[in-house]
Amino acid sequence: REERYLLEYKYFRRKKVLSEEFADMQMNCSERTYFRRQNRLAEKINSLLMQSGLSEAWFNKTFSCVPYVMAALEKVRESGERGFLDKRIKTDLHFSGAESQKTSSCSSL
Repeated sequence: REERYLLEYKYFRRKKVLSEEFADMQMNCSERTYFRRQNRLAEKINSLLMQSGLSEAWFNKTFSCVPYVMAALEKVRESGERGFLDKRIKTDLHFSGAESQKTSSCSSL
């Protein structure tokens, strides 16, 4: 369930899903731990895709004729995920300040 929440939050942020399916979801973690969990999840998904035969070669064969997909791929290769500006409101997750030594709270709403 936590992995589904992390995927929803990072890639989709559908308010209805976050407010209904994950309304009770609360993660107690630091900002650093949140990003570690997101990285582990990305590695897991990559592994599952590779096991299913969805490799980079498959991707290129399938999408090489779609210009906007290839342009997005080039942008990711040049500057990583951060190459895409996230215009969504970023107030859904709250992390405690550096002055607090307690575990910070990352809450969905």
